[in-house]
Amino acid sequence: MTRGDARWDSDADLLVVMPYEGEPLEMVEALLAAGNADFPLDLHLRRPEEIGPRYRWGDPYIREALDHGEALHGELLHGEWPPGKGLPNALCHGDSGLVPRAGAAPGAAVHTPTRNPVVQEWIERAERHWRMAELLPNLPPGYLSGLFQVQRCLETYLRAALIAQEIPSRKCRDLLRLSNKLAGTIPGWQPEPDTLNTLTQAALAYLDPGEGHPEPTQDTPWALAEAAPLRDCLRRWFDSLEAVASQEVA
Repeated sequence: MTRGDARWDSDADLLVVMPYEGEPLEMVEALLAAGNADFPLDLHLRRPEEIGPRYRWGDPYIREALDHGEALHGELLHGEWPPGKGLPNALCHGDSGLVPRAGAAPGAAVHTPTRNPVVQEWIERAERHWRMAELLPNLPPGYLSGLFQVQRCLETYLRAALIAQEIPSRKCRDLLRLSNKLAGTIPGWQPEPDTLNTLTQAALAYLDPGEGHPEPTQDTPWALAEAAPLRDCLRRWFDSLEAVASQEVA
């Protein structure tokens, strides 16, 4: 919405940074009930001490909000955090995942991919989509739920890989476009473009049934069979990365 390219079915992403007690879901539900918004709203709740680490780890919601969003209320970090300026230097200390590149100019650095807590969250989310697809193997062609879950699995895995490598990306259903952003950085990653395009087509038809997107004729067993080696390739790559532990947040 802040970029001016919202569609009829777009929702608003709202980042709320505040101290709170109890379970996050309960607080989110309370905030949504109190706000009583008359438009679709996706509320992301974080404690102040979470923002710095999650920004450094590449959390796309945090980075999108701080780099491109608009401040609607309050003063972040007591006025030290102007909207659209990204993370303040005060929160940029600690392990950033940057190491010097051999032969590079003084001060230059290259990002070393790690399986940080944000990346791990996206991996777990991708696996949930895969498990959902496995529950839908017998749907006939034309029922796109299974293909959509397979597409979401690969989309989420690819976004996780981009986050791990500090490659900027926004929400994108186009699997081929996401795959091309990786530019040969993952050993063995050689997907068939037709497979990625078919799954993307299925997701678009599933999400926008009235928009005239052509529906693929393939079924869920085809999607699972085609995507399984791609999923395995990405899982092997993630398993090869160094895990970064999350600090406890009070």
